[in-house]
Amino acid sequence: MKRFFREFIRRLCSDRRGGILVYTAIAAPALIGFAGMSVDIGYWYAKTRQLQSVADSAAIAGALENLRSDGDAAAIQAATEADAANHDFATTNGRTIDANNPPEVSTVYAGFSDMVEVVVSEPGSSFVAQAFFDASPTFTARAVAKSDTNDTCVWSLSPDAPSAVSVQGTANVSLGCGVLVNSNDPNAVTQGGSSCLTSTEIKVVGGSSGACLNPAPDTGASPVIDPLAAFDFEALYADNYGPWPPTCSNQNNSVPSGPATFSPGCYTKDFKITTNGVVTFEPGVYILDGAKLEFGAGSHIVGDGVVFYFTNITDTDAVGVTISGGSNAQLTAPATGPFAGMLFVQDRDTPPGTATYKLTGGSTQNLEGIIYLPNQSLEYAGGGALGSSSSLIIADTVSFTGNTDIGDFENTPVLSNPLLFASYLVE
Repeated sequence: MKRFFREFIRRLCSDRRGGILVYTAIAAPALIGFAGMSVDIGYWYAKTRQLQSVADSAAIAGALENLRSDGDAAAIQAATEADAANHDFATTNGRTIDANNPPEVSTVYAGFSDMVEVVVSEPGSSFVAQAFFDASPTFTARAVAKSDTNDTCVWSLSPDAPSAVSVQGTANVSLGCGVLVNSNDPNAVTQGGSSCLTSTEIKVVGGSSGACLNPAPDTGASPVIDPLAAFDFEALYADNYGPWPPTCSNQNNSVPSGPATFSPGCYTKDFKITTNGVVTFEPGVYILDGAKLEFGAGSHIVGDGVVFYFTNITDTDAVGVTISGGSNAQLTAPATGPFAGMLFVQDRDTPPGTATYKLTGGSTQNLEGIIYLPNQSLEYAGGGALGSSSSLIIADTVSFTGNTDIGDFENTPVLSNPLLFASYLVE
């Protein structure tokens, strides 16, 4: 009998028929658990990446607002929340977004007031992991961004013009900002006579000539695109003011004497102002449809919050703007709104070289804003004094001649137009 049982047990232990089912039954819970956990882990990873994208974008928006609002905490928080909402992340159902300026969580950039840190969090869920953990997971992501303004306040966009930026005669040009010249010509920047050009930097794609260029130009720079290439005046006008093109007035805009006041609108006749009285341009948008601005001898022009748009100029060698003859021009661009920072704007569809803009003739000019002439020329000549101007020039070519005296240019108009500054992630 003993032999029988020993033989039976031996055969039973050595019999492998159906063993896989037994092993499978034993391993099944673990296998199902691992499969379920892989689903959870994949979901957690995807959710974390999604939140990181929200944090990255919100931090960039917050850093831009930090620059625009000069560190206003409420404005920065609102900007980050608005950006997150654009990415379908609203602060509801336990979701949070915190903007810190300066960063508080970062160990690298803590205390840097020019940076914004954003921390986003969202309650999560799980499929299998909830069987092993008491609480549901909370997903978080963090990003730190910084904004910079471009130091350049004189841009010459021509890709190949000789003397794209030229300083001649006795012109003394002193800029508290940079010069960028896109021309690849060997003499893209030229200086002659007793003139001088002094700026924080001079970058030129091509070459330069002249002894009084301070600092020495950085030649061989990489070409750049128009920094306002995304600016679409007509679309912005249609979105904010009414149909494009607008209805234009053909009234006579000559002012030979006495004070006068003009209202925003579209005009087809030149503004020819020679009066000794004050001529006021009320705040708003002035569209010059084939028309020009001429501020002549003895004129006194004031305008706060104004933008002038020049379109349909077809005359050969037309002069878009002339400020000359002892005139006094005090013009300031809008600080807010769709045309923030823009003072003079040339329709970029105007054929290249059609119009010249001349700020000349012993005039006193306080022009605060962006002068945007992407394929036209700007000339300073004959004693134009712009010592107190806060202007940013973007033109095809720029020249300074005669006894022009320009000082203290700087790039504050950049802060009015978000297309001219950038934000980027640092952490």
